[in-house]
Amino acid sequence: MVLAHTLPCSHTFCFGCIRDWLGQSSDCPNCRAQAQLHSAVPVKVLDNTINKVAEEVLSAEELQERQIKIQEMQEEAKQKKPTKKITTVSLLSSTSSSDSDLELDESPVSSPGSEPGSEPGSEPGSELSDNELELYGVEYARSGRAQCRTCHSLIPNRSLRWVVQSNSAWDYYRSTYYHHFECFYPPHYITFDMVSIPSELLRADKRSVRERLRRR
Repeated sequence: MVLAHTLPCSHTFCFGCIRDWLGQSSDCPNCRAQAQLHSAVPVKVLDNTINKVAEEVLSAEELQERQIKIQEMQEEAKQKKPTKKITTVSLLSSTSSSDSDLELDESPVSSPGSEPGSEPGSEPGSELSDNELELYGVEYARSGRAQCRTCHSLIPNRSLRWVVQSNSAWDYYRSTYYHHFECFYPPHYITFDMVSIPSELLRADKRSVRERLRRR
């Protein structure tokens, strides 16, 4: 394995392998969860372990070939880094029957309550920094394979869950986390209008979201 990368669903692959797969598909080859190349996160600990094993079992010539391949992959991995302009991300699909989790919107990001064109975190009282932005949404779990970030147990299929996506201006990776609806409270500055709500969400569940936000 060269340059191990992990998808949001927690499955790990060689960068070259997952790059080729996602070039013709938009899901994880193991569990079929929605995936995009920019969401794959490098796993340095696994890389270090594999490198130590390679040093013991490979010849000098094989190690040299491996190092060249690693360098080539590292250069290619850097190319999936987006521009420094942060973009907004729609956390939830609306009425689509596909398994899409994230949909990229090319419009610049504005912090909650900011005027169009203003920088994230620049307005008084904002809880967001210049370096990161968290987006919040609710949805019905699609598979039952996702793990709650709070209690670390599985989230049942079709149950209501929170979706939290963190974006960093200084890094090119996005991290998406899921929580049981009962396990998580968004930050106090998050209002109902700032939560991404799919059109399929039942009225009773919308009321539950409002009540959850009021109880913080």
